[in-house]
Amino acid sequence: MLRGCGALQIEPTDHCNLRCVMCRPQTEPGRAPHGNARKGMMDTALFRRIIDSIAADGVPFDHLILQWLGEPSLNPHLPEMLEHSLSRARGNFLYFRIDTNAVLTGEGFASRLDRIIAASPGTTTLLVFSLDAASRGTYARAKGIDAFDTVVQNIDRLFSARAALPPGAGTLNFQFQFVVQDANAHEAGAFVRHWKTRIDEGRRDGCFDEIMLKRISIGAGGPRQTAADDLYDATLRREGLDEAVGPHFALRVWKRTMWNAAPAGAGRGTQERPPCPALWKTPVVRWDGRLHVCCADTEGAIEVGSLAGATFRELWEGERMRAYRTLHARGRFDRMPLCGTCAGVGFYDLAGDEIAPYR
Repeated sequence: MLRGCGALQIEPTDHCNLRCVMCRPQTEPGRAPHGNARKGMMDTALFRRIIDSIAADGVPFDHLILQWLGEPSLNPHLPEMLEHSLSRARGNFLYFRIDTNAVLTGEGFASRLDRIIAASPGTTTLLVFSLDAASRGTYARAKGIDAFDTVVQNIDRLFSARAALPPGAGTLNFQFQFVVQDANAHEAGAFVRHWKTRIDEGRRDGCFDEIMLKRISIGAGGPRQTAADDLYDATLRREGLDEAVGPHFALRVWKRTMWNAAPAGAGRGTQERPPCPALWKTPVVRWDGRLHVCCADTEGAIEVGSLAGATFRELWEGERMRAYRTLHARGRFDRMPLCGTCAGVGFYDLAGDEIAPYR
């Protein structure tokens, strides 16, 4: 269950510097990386406008994610975006998160992040490292380039930067992410052992780090998803991996699938499946300010307007979102682009009182 309006994703850029085999374009020749939509970098003035309006309106979220389709560190203003969020909207988010492949988070990034966290007492920032490999060879196959050594070195710098934070600084946590897939399933155990050792070596009082073994998402819950989920479950059984929580560390696994199982008739306007939590809990803001309903909507088929000219509350509680939620609450998934053939996000729950106003 996510707090308030859920997890807000804001996209600093949709450009990427990797060619991950798990990424949708690699299996669909002719598609540009992360979709065919026009690419760009979010302007800092637009970002400030979005954050300031959320703070002014008092919109409550669980957390803010500075990333969506691309690699956020390609936007040179990423540290400024984090700094502005920490200073202006600390009461709107329980914590602030950056998902990165760590290829560009070198010494300059680490030292700048250190200064920002040191000046932000009472806040929590989470860096999520998208790694997916325990060796150079597997990294190159899974990620499309040979950057394994660079990434490990950059993460070491971030551990050192965290160790140098003064007493009373904000909290900086790390998560090491491994998406189980055909290219890397054989290294899941080695990945956990390596990063658990590094976390123990670099622990800091008050900080809490995680290793996350994720399910891969394929086709919004389409036919290939079952095989991917079977691989995930078999990999965890083989390696003896399960959820584990300690004083300064947790191993996280996904007990639930990413997508709901799509029952017969789910796309034909029936009420055999529940409304999708995405319409309540996982808004996405594209680099140009467009507000998307769903993180799986890479082409922008279900957007609700632009935050360049409206506030988040105006759009997320507006007439168009109300119409979309009503369609879902009444089982009319076929009346919305994408939703008729999608199984629906299964990772979050909706309370009855959240759905009731739209029945």
